[in-house]
Amino acid sequence: MSSAFDFPGGIYPPERKLRSNQAALIEAPLPNRVVLPLQQHSGQPATPCVAPGDLVKVGSVIAKREGMISSHLHASISGTIADVSTIQIIIEGDGRDEWQRLPGLDWRYSAPVELLERLNESGLVGLGGAGFPTHIKALAVEQHPIHTLVINAAECEPYITADDITLRHYASEVLEGAQIMAKLCNARQIIIGIEDNKPAAIEALRSALPFSQPALVELK
Repeated sequence: MSSAFDFPGGIYPPERKLRSNQAALIEAPLPNRVVLPLQQHSGQPATPCVAPGDLVKVGSVIAKREGMISSHLHASISGTIADVSTIQIIIEGDGRDEWQRLPGLDWRYSAPVELLERLNESGLVGLGGAGFPTHIKALAVEQHPIHTLVINAAECEPYITADDITLRHYASEVLEGAQIMAKLCNARQIIIGIEDNKPAAIEALRSALPFSQPALVELK
């Protein structure tokens, strides 16, 4: 593992991460009803493509992207569409947790254009406050060649431990997602930046790293 260059200064608030990184992951119970806003991303809100009374499964498209910067919206529970308005869709759950999955796709043998379309169909958006559609981010390579993909796992904010816990339990999946994005943007290398206060996550990444794949950079 290589180390990043350090520099003096900065603010070092108390981390207080022990409050949320000690408990095991659990699955939340299915809600009886969900209210899904049509504006869950940057740009234009999605346009409903269902009507009250329609039956849906988990993963069913219930609203389609509108315009260039927008994203599809999918049902998060199976059940019946209870209400459709200009700002939200309400689903009454049936408790069955039935899924409508996309057809299988092996990214290793798929062209970038196929992967881009799958991103569009999946409705993935960024986890930041802007919720920027991921398929739009991937289009940046058309105008700006990318040689290095940087995965930000630093998570320096106090209390926040979502990245830490995700890497502890799903390191292989995170690495595979990074490889998919690297293929999409033609990046020649992947660098993962992570602070040294996450020893369990670092060890999980070390164990999951395939030979000569992403470089793991420990940030001080």
